[in-house]
Amino acid sequence: MEIKKDIISKRYLNDGVPLVNLKDVQKQYLKRFLDDEIIKYKTISNCPLCDSENYILIAEKDRYGIPLETVVCKNCGLVRSYRQLNNKSAKIFYSEYYRNIYEPITNEEVEKRYQLAEKRAIPRHLNINRIVLEIGCGGGWNLMPFLKAGYKHYGFDFDEGFIEYGKKRGLNLYLGGAEEAIKMNIKCDYLILSEVLEHVEDPIVFLTNLRPLLKDNAIINIHVPSLNLLFWGYANCDLLGTLQNAHNFLFDEFTLKSMAISAGFKIINCVANNLVLENSQNTISQIINYSKLNRGEKIIKYLKLTEKILSLRKKIGADRIFFKELYCILNPKGCYKRFFIDYFGKI
Repeated sequence: MEIKKDIISKRYLNDGVPLVNLKDVQKQYLKRFLDDEIIKYKTISNCPLCDSENYILIAEKDRYGIPLETVVCKNCGLVRSYRQLNNKSAKIFYSEYYRNIYEPITNEEVEKRYQLAEKRAIPRHLNINRIVLEIGCGGGWNLMPFLKAGYKHYGFDFDEGFIEYGKKRGLNLYLGGAEEAIKMNIKCDYLILSEVLEHVEDPIVFLTNLRPLLKDNAIINIHVPSLNLLFWGYANCDLLGTLQNAHNFLFDEFTLKSMAISAGFKIINCVANNLVLENSQNTISQIINYSKLNRGEKIIKYLKLTEKILSLRKKIGADRIFFKELYCILNPKGCYKRFFIDYFGKI
């Protein structure tokens, strides 16, 4: 095992200083979490994507000042946490601490999420007879268009408060995750994973284990935070702003697609933070040789360039929407296809 240290900048050292301004309630839950003796971590020595044990340490804390060792795999360039919450601790964290530390949400904000979600269009390939499932659904706002249109739907999340909130809206929600959905023998045509894959222990294993939930040719619509968009304005171009102890991974298009290929899914489209897959029986998992890629050094150069761009943006006050529009210009095929998938259901 080889761990090289190449911290992005002094801002990423473990000094306990948060990047974000925390409210009193966030500070209280953060202290309680850090002092909780039940919370335990496990070290992940081998890269989940390429099995390498050679890493580069780029950060020692997350945006809340929580100690967090973020490493980049030298071979495949996967950015991930070197230590993760173990399974028991993760369930405690998501049920007791996650929302209170990260994003305390008022009832007004929750209502706004439901209202905005109701306006979203349903993909045209999904007729009324299709079954929709969301894992990590929060309060179920992504399912609101399907509820409104009379679709059979299911949502699962570990936040009991959000589940109860969604049930009051008439949503068919359950406490738990994919395991609970499998126990209920649910088979869906359309699976939503919105900002879930970065939280799991092993994305390849997680995706592979979803198969009992999927009908033949079922579509999986995945959204994750993306390294590709960081340069163009995501999280205000600030890598530190994306680092969270709840996020075990930070993908780019290459590592995201590689995970899907290794899990044996057919890639319909992949652009920055959005990956669309099909559960095709004609697709088999593939083993990719990452040993000669040496993507780790390239990723770090990109992240250090982004850090410099962050300083420049602060000086000139550049608008981040402008940067995102530039990304679409540079990747027109993927963005064009995503538009048709999102708005016309064209798979």
